[in-house]
Amino acid sequence: MGNRFSRWIFGFGLAIATQLVIPTALRANPQLDTLLKQGNEAVQSQNFADAVQRYGDAARLDNDNARIYAGLGYAHAQLGNFQEAAIAYQRAVQLENDNAQFYYALGFSLGNSSDYTNAINAYRRAVELEPDNIKYNLGLATVFFRGERYSEAHSAYQRVLQLNPNNADAIRNSIASLLQLRRNRDAADLLDNAFRALPTDGDLRVQAAITWFGLGDKAKAIAFLEEARRLAPRDFKVQLKIGQIYENQGVYAEAINAYQRATELDAQSTAAMSGLASAAFKDQDYLIAIIAYRQLSELAPNDPQVFENLGLSFQGRSRTSEAIEALETAKKLYRLQNNKQGERKIDALLAAIEDS
Repeated sequence: MGNRFSRWIFGFGLAIATQLVIPTALRANPQLDTLLKQGNEAVQSQNFADAVQRYGDAARLDNDNARIYAGLGYAHAQLGNFQEAAIAYQRAVQLENDNAQFYYALGFSLGNSSDYTNAINAYRRAVELEPDNIKYNLGLATVFFRGERYSEAHSAYQRVLQLNPNNADAIRNSIASLLQLRRNRDAADLLDNAFRALPTDGDLRVQAAITWFGLGDKAKAIAFLEEARRLAPRDFKVQLKIGQIYENQGVYAEAINAYQRATELDAQSTAAMSGLASAAFKDQDYLIAIIAYRQLSELAPNDPQVFENLGLSFQGRSRTSEAIEALETAKKLYRLQNNKQGERKIDALLAAIEDS
């Protein structure tokens, strides 16, 4: 498999949310009891900002209570404050170093902070404490994958499959890990069992297509792309990946169809609209390119490349005045970015139009 496919092979994210261990006071303290009650109620009502405040105040009163720090970490994680969550969970595991759930939550927070090395260490400790916990093993596999340690990710996903042979994430990502390692033949050997386990999974068919493109069987790969299109007509990510792969293969008409479907599913996606415009331009379907670049200019109004490509698309339809207007806009945006090379490129394009 070439590098051109690697950006379409996705390990599944750290989507398994941490769970709250309800903090309780370890010693009699009416003020602490009140703060913990308020924090717990805030969590129940999903007012996580207030929960952070209450648990933070409680931690200042009792800084040796692991469950208070775990509650604080949970509230931060629900707000997406993963670095703050990691700090709180780090304190929790210092105080209670045999609690697998706290290590799992620490790994989750570190992973979502892109600190994969320390996330791996935290998940490893959770797995060490509870070796047969599927969630912990899956978390470890995921951060291996995110950290681009694909061989270890594959082994970790295989461990998940030992515990649960039908785990969908592990099936997909075990294959994805092999593809990242360019072990396409090994990936192909897993596909039949994967299809039996996930008979309607569109993303798995995209992986199969990537596998067979890498093995040089274009017809088989395209058949899997079409099967993915049929199985997942409402899955934006699948439709986007189909478009990207078709475009990469130079099958522009099918790329346009897939990108159009993706834009129908998410009209605000710059990736889908950009892909549609790019594929149409390469196919010299300048009308579709103009429409797509115009819509993209609304989604990304400060991107000079969008207006440059819009201008080129207008020129492809011999709509010279509109081409010049779009290129002048691109030049202004390049100037705002202090991009002299971009300005010179636009000047050359404008000069070519004037000379034509």
